[in-house]
Amino acid sequence: MSRPRTSPSKPRPNTPSSFGKQFLSTRRTPGSIKFTESRAKSSIEWVEYRSKQLPAPGDYSPQRPSTTGGAFSNAKPKSDLDWTILRAKQTPAADAYNVSNGAFSGTSGGRFSTAYPKSYLELEEYRSKSLPSSAEYRVSGCCLEKRTDRQTSLSIYAVVLT
Repeated sequence: MSRPRTSPSKPRPNTPSSFGKQFLSTRRTPGSIKFTESRAKSSIEWVEYRSKQLPAPGDYSPQRPSTTGGAFSNAKPKSDLDWTILRAKQTPAADAYNVSNGAFSGTSGGRFSTAYPKSYLELEEYRSKSLPSSAEYRVSGCCLEKRTDRQTSLSIYAVVLT
């Protein structure tokens, strides 16, 4: 099934497309191939070639910058000691504060504690008193039975599982 033409056109003559023109232009006959007879430049010849294009030191005259104006600094910056002295002059002394009418007026000097805090061992004893002993546990399906040894007449408690 061919595609319908959308616009009427003239019949085209038998001319190659642009790709065809390019392809035909690169086609050669066997007798027209030529090999180059020149030789490539060596690395030294390339260095010589590039250096000939650069200007020599005598080819230009640079202008010196003008030396008029400007001066060395006459400033005397403060050292670390000077800054410490300046900061100390601006800070008030310890006796410059008026504490007689302040927050500490009317309070006495206080006193040292007379308490005897408990040691680690005493705290452990106190804590262990609140824990249940092993005799307070009841295991289901188990009971104690008193037995007497006939030879030694000693009483022995034995655990009997039921």
